[in-house]
Amino acid sequence: MKKINISLVLFLISLVGFSQKDTLILDENFSNNKNNWTIVNETNRSSTIDSGKEKYTLVVKEANLKALVPIINHTNLNNLNFTIETKLKHVSGVENYNYGLRFAEDNSYAMNFYITANGHFRITEYYGSKWHEQIGFTKTTALKPSGKYNILKVTRNAHILQFYINEELVYTCFEKIYFGNKSGYYIPGEKDLKIKVDYLKIWTSPLEIPTVENPLTDVKLENLGEGVNSKWAEKSPTISADGKTLFFIRNEKLEGIEKSKDQVYSSKIKEDGTWETAVKAPFPINIREHTGVISVSSDQNRVSLYSTRDKEGRYFSSKGLCISKKIGDGQWSIPENFEIKDYENTDDYREFCLSSTGQVLILAIGNSESYGARDLYVSFLKNGKWSKPKNLGASINTFAVEKTPFLAADDKTLYFSSKGHAGYGQADVYVSKRLDDTWLNWSKPLNLGKGINNSGGDSFFTVMANGEYGFIAKWNDEIGLGKSDIYRIKLSASAKPDPLVLIKGMVLNKKTNEAISAEIKYVELGTEKVIGTALSAPGTGAYQVSLPAGKKYAYYAEKEGFYAIEDNLDLENLAEFKTLEQNLYLVPIEKGEVIRLNNIFFETGKAALLPASYSELDKLLAVLVNNPKLNIKIKGHTDNVGSETSNKTLSQERAKAVYNYLIGKKIKENRLSFEGYGESHPIETNDTEEGRKTNRRVEFEVL
Repeated sequence: MKKINISLVLFLISLVGFSQKDTLILDENFSNNKNNWTIVNETNRSSTIDSGKEKYTLVVKEANLKALVPIINHTNLNNLNFTIETKLKHVSGVENYNYGLRFAEDNSYAMNFYITANGHFRITEYYGSKWHEQIGFTKTTALKPSGKYNILKVTRNAHILQFYINEELVYTCFEKIYFGNKSGYYIPGEKDLKIKVDYLKIWTSPLEIPTVENPLTDVKLENLGEGVNSKWAEKSPTISADGKTLFFIRNEKLEGIEKSKDQVYSSKIKEDGTWETAVKAPFPINIREHTGVISVSSDQNRVSLYSTRDKEGRYFSSKGLCISKKIGDGQWSIPENFEIKDYENTDDYREFCLSSTGQVLILAIGNSESYGARDLYVSFLKNGKWSKPKNLGASINTFAVEKTPFLAADDKTLYFSSKGHAGYGQADVYVSKRLDDTWLNWSKPLNLGKGINNSGGDSFFTVMANGEYGFIAKWNDEIGLGKSDIYRIKLSASAKPDPLVLIKGMVLNKKTNEAISAEIKYVELGTEKVIGTALSAPGTGAYQVSLPAGKKYAYYAEKEGFYAIEDNLDLENLAEFKTLEQNLYLVPIEKGEVIRLNNIFFETGKAALLPASYSELDKLLAVLVNNPKLNIKIKGHTDNVGSETSNKTLSQERAKAVYNYLIGKKIKENRLSFEGYGESHPIETNDTEEGRKTNRRVEFEVL
């Protein structure tokens, strides 16, 4: 695990934002007993306040007694930031016994901040009717020896606690939000142990939690109803990009198995907004072991799952993950295991999120590179294998646990749960934006607000592509149907992902109009970088992809024996979420077929190819390489603007430019020919700009 060095400590200080000392609720200098201190079980122990000089003295008269605990009542510290500070010293008695500050005590919770005269500190926590060791005896150079005063200070911002000895930060942790209204001191029952206290001060200030801009104040949890929720615990929701299909886990009792198991279910939303009765996923998605869906691809034809499987689809190991593809109506393939380079997880738990593009994996794991018990990492798909996970860095990860990541369909907005960032509960949901293509620079995580987060632990948050609603599993006795239910929550504008276009349609045979099961690719025009892939469904040819704003794309289907008619989309200035219906066509590679090359771009009025053409040209190149007996004729066409002679010349030169590109890529000349037809073969009217644009084209004919 990474040590939190000075720079990281400074980061944590700036992140947590220590409470401003704007309200002093206790200022005890022990000049008298005006605050009426109480001694717990006074028999055979004493506590004296000597006016002025000697201050407050804690003394144990007899040995082998329980602790001496003087306490005082004050304002309840729950839902407040605070600073507690005291000055005290060891006067006499055994030096290796711990003594110190007890604070935030009520009947169910308290904390002790102990020190010893021989240079150790210790922190314990009381809950569940017993004491727990937060951190055991730890040596520190910050402490002064017996006879010298030490200043102990505890600061709290939201649920982050930081402990100081003589202004040196010695420990940081998170607490459980059970703070009470009592503070005081503790010394153990050891004869002649004497401690003197100089002062005790407590400041408070309102909670200051960085939240999204203008969070909705009237957020309501919408229980998804009996179609989804049951008497069992429903958890870990995963919503499809279009918001119409919900995958989730139900922890249920399986016949013949003693303990309940997590099983995958799905439900579709109906036109009236209610949800259909959930359907249990078949084998090999569900097996007789814990099973869970990590992510659902935008096309809903691939699901990634926890655990690895053997060749028959049965459980193999809990240490990895796998992916299954739809092969028919209600049928799924045997899952393929992910191979992640140098994968290491030392934590008891792990979570993953596969991006909607299928190219990026976010992991919540712990290892030697972690800042806390579990951090968020990123891995990339390269040549069919996943790269070594990289830590997302100190902007995202803290000393505590970060978990349950969800990467929105914009491939940029990350939602996750954290115990280490300032929040309202034991774990809150936060949102952060990716700032560049390294995936290591992120905006400051912002809390999604009280409507989503509460005093408990909130996690497993998922968002539909348009960002209108998020989905989360919670325990809610008032409106819940079972142990844990899934709810829908409306999001504020500032908590939504960036705009994107959700494209739906079918992949069809251009000649017969029959549905085709194929792989869809979308690439960034100009760089030819594959942004993502999708699958069209067997039987229907249905597909769906998400294209984030800010780039120009080409997208097309691929199938052996066919040539794809490529489409393109300019989303550089996209300002809002949109949906688009667009069928993709595949043309059978048969003699006599004439196929248009859609994404061929030239300089205006010239035959110079632009870089945005390379994606289309390389696709044609691949077809020629994979089909060595294929010979083609490249045909150039123009609109009727300009003279017939100049148009004939321009079309000839443009066809030749495509020819030369392919020859330059080692395609033999005897397999290619070219010809320009000018304006003589229009396929649309030349009376409109749209028609003229269609007529300006390059095609190839299968010879």
